[in-house]
Amino acid sequence: MRETFSRRTKRLLLEALRKARERGTDSIHLDDLIAGLITEDQDPDSLELNEQHPAVKSAREREPKPLGVLFSRDCWIPRDPFFAPEMAAELLAKLKRILRRSNPRTDGMLTSPQFDRAFEVAEQLRNDFHQKEVQPLHVLAAAMREPCEAAKLLQEAGITEEKVLEAVRSASVG
Repeated sequence: MRETFSRRTKRLLLEALRKARERGTDSIHLDDLIAGLITEDQDPDSLELNEQHPAVKSAREREPKPLGVLFSRDCWIPRDPFFAPEMAAELLAKLKRILRRSNPRTDGMLTSPQFDRAFEVAEQLRNDFHQKEVQPLHVLAAAMREPCEAAKLLQEAGITEEKVLEAVRSASVG
């Protein structure tokens, strides 16, 4: 499944892990996933590479393949965040206040069953919309189906699964 994750979705996973570690929980929960998603959404440097850009195409066709390539800013696809900055800050502050904290772990971290289900549903949404990669909005729509404090806060703020799915539809058309 992870081979279909976009660069941003992979980054979202790291943000969710970071949020879970901050709270010291025994596993990565849906609340951590949504908090990580909001954080990733607000990062102006969290972009997707434009594979159609001439410099990107040229680097992909180069033989022998380079070990790594740093692309200029114009090789990346600009995007607007899904969450308004004020709303994102407010949601993250509320989550920080209401989510329980425990002692930090030093060993590996598991994922909760709800977390795993959200990614299974996100993969299904990717298929349903005939899209190449699982994007953060697929994950958000899937996470909204599971009961958790973060999903409740989003709904109270007027963000529904339907609104997220509409944004996914718009992205697949545009």
